[in-house]
Amino acid sequence: MSTNHRTIKAILYRNSMKNANGKYLARTSVNNVYNIRAVCESACRNTLRGANPDAMEYLVKTFFEEMTYLIENGEKINTGYFSAQANVKGVFNSPGDRFDNKRHKVEVAFSTGAIIRRRSKGLKAEVFRAGNFNFRIGIVFDAQTKEHVDKLIANRLLVLKGEKLKIVGDDPSVGIYLVHSESGQQIHLPAAELCENTNATLKFFVPDLQPGAYELKVCTQYAGSTKALTRPCTFAYSRVLHAY
Repeated sequence: MSTNHRTIKAILYRNSMKNANGKYLARTSVNNVYNIRAVCESACRNTLRGANPDAMEYLVKTFFEEMTYLIENGEKINTGYFSAQANVKGVFNSPGDRFDNKRHKVEVAFSTGAIIRRRSKGLKAEVFRAGNFNFRIGIVFDAQTKEHVDKLIANRLLVLKGEKLKIVGDDPSVGIYLVHSESGQQIHLPAAELCENTNATLKFFVPDLQPGAYELKVCTQYAGSTKALTRPCTFAYSRVLHAY
């Protein structure tokens, strides 16, 4: 597996805890949730070009089903990336005491494996933005499946979650943009075309697009509860989206 990408982008947030004395906390800028299917599609697109994501997903799910079966039999799993095993919790009063659901339970514990621990030592954080207003697209997902997506399918309702997303302002440039990476063509969706437009959520139907990679941008004059920004602020989603 490639180890070229060793820098995580992070945003500084003001620490709201008492006695923080104006200090800031770093949070990673990407908070997408990848299910098995999304990981397989990413691998087939970036690492295993031409591979079949359906076949890969089937094999990965088969692996996890067998792993779960082994754990339920009391076996310990060690993949190098993580380890897992079942532990019996609770106190037994005597050698003849039996398992009681009210006093005992079985928990499956996961821990980080040696490979992840070794690779995490080489990770560094690049802090690229800080301030009182942190404009951010945190995650994009399909409204129907509730799953993270990196595909742009015409007429599907996409949901953007983040901070300071609300599209407001008199400047004609405000809105959502889908920018075709190869041609530079920009599809502009003004606030009137959105199904939901709030501080934390934007929803819109994907228009018909020519195939290719797209950058998703938001342009707004939103400034929270204060007066609107004099100039629009534009910020982009950290992941590339693809239309087929």
